[in-house]
Amino acid sequence: MRKSFDNRGCVARIEFDCIELAARLGLAPEQVEEAPRAFPRDGEGCYAFDSRESLERAKNLAALMRTGMSEKAALVVEKAGHLSAYADLAADCPRGLTAHVWRSYALVAMMQNRYGIKLDAVDLARRADLRDEEMATMHLELLKGLGWLKDCGDHWEHKGPPKAVGGGA
Repeated sequence: MRKSFDNRGCVARIEFDCIELAARLGLAPEQVEEAPRAFPRDGEGCYAFDSRESLERAKNLAALMRTGMSEKAALVVEKAGHLSAYADLAADCPRGLTAHVWRSYALVAMMQNRYGIKLDAVDLARRADLRDEEMATMHLELLKGLGWLKDCGDHWEHKGPPKAVGGGA
């Protein structure tokens, strides 16, 4: 890691090689190298950050990618303006689930707890702005298969909302 300073002595730029950045972000070096839009190199071939915001962006994208999200999916989340919120969800995302599916779980659990509403695939797709009902069905089936949701007819039995939304799951 190399730091450059401005004329006031403040850090103006931080540069990492691939292995250093991967270690800092909790990713494998291959994940960093295979995600050039998420982690662009500068003209000298290193990964450079010239603001806290750019470093925070990299940390948030890495948080999503650690859950198994692809670079493309993480960038879609960023473009939609949800990167920080998804990164918060990713912090307590269980192994085997992407932050995208964990968000669906959070919505199902919150609607059940706060309003007594059992979301079905149609409602989940609409409220979570998922691509379609088929994707919502896949999310629900995955959550049921991994034991996070149990269909009890008129309600979902669940393990509580994720920590990112005030729960303890």
